[in-house]
Amino acid sequence: MDIDPEECLVVSLWLAGRLSGLFPKWSHHELLSEIYVMYNERIDRWDQRRGGLASFGLGTFKDPLMARYLKDQGIRVRRSRGKPREYLWPKPLPLDMSCEDSLSIDFPWHIFTPRERGFIQMKVLGMTATGIGLHESISQPTMCSLFKKIKDKLSWSFMDV
Repeated sequence: MDIDPEECLVVSLWLAGRLSGLFPKWSHHELLSEIYVMYNERIDRWDQRRGGLASFGLGTFKDPLMARYLKDQGIRVRRSRGKPREYLWPKPLPLDMSCEDSLSIDFPWHIFTPRERGFIQMKVLGMTATGIGLHESISQPTMCSLFKKIKDKLSWSFMDV
C-alpha cells in the first residue's frame, strides 16, 4: 500500500499529542519517532475500508507502545490468566513523601492488592490517573475512586504504627 510520508507524519504528530499522557518519561520527539516507526512497520496491516489512518494508529499502537515504554524503563509485565497485570521492577522504588526534605520510608506494599500495587508503581513513574485509566481501560471517575481507596488504606496503615 502506497502511503504519503507527509500524511503519515501529520497523523503521527496528532497521535503523539493524543497519547503523550501515557508516556511521561518520553519526550514528545521520542514518542513521535516511536509512532512513526510503528506506522512504517505496520502500514501493510491497514485496511482503508475499515477506517482512517489515525483510527488505525490509535487502535493498534497503544499496547505495543506501552510495552516498549515499560521495557525502556526496565519494567517487566507479568500476565496470568484471570489475574490483573503485575508490574515487576528491577529494584524496589523508594516513595518520597515530601519534596522538601526527601524523606523516604519503607513503603507498606503488603497492604495493597497486586492491582493496586501496579497503579501505585505507574503513578510513581509519573503517569497521571487519566493515563493509567486509559492504559487499563478504566474510566476516569473509577480511577479517582480507586486512588482515593489507596490513599485511605495508606493513611490507616501509618496510624497503626
